[in-house]
Amino acid sequence: MSIKYMGPLTPHLVYKPWGGTRLARLKGLPDSASKLLGETWEVSRLEEGLSTDEDQVPLSRFINSPKTTGLCT
Repeated sequence: MSIKYMGPLTPHLVYKPWGGTRLARLKGLPDSASKLLGETWEVSRLEEGLSTDEDQVPLSRFINSPKTTGLCT
C-alpha cells in the first residue's frame, strides 16, 4: 500500500508548569486539554512530539530527510 497524501496534522500538546487555559480556549480544544497547556507544536519531527495526521501516520513518513534530534541540529 502506498500513501501519497497526508491529511491535516494533529498538533502535539505540550504541558508546562507555567501553562494555563488561554491557549486551549484560543484553539478550541476541549476543557480536558486546557490544564497547564503551554505550547502546541503544529508541525514537528521531534521524537517527543512527532506530528501525525488524523490516521496517526507520522510526518516523517512523508519527509525523506534525516531525523531531527533537536531544535538547532
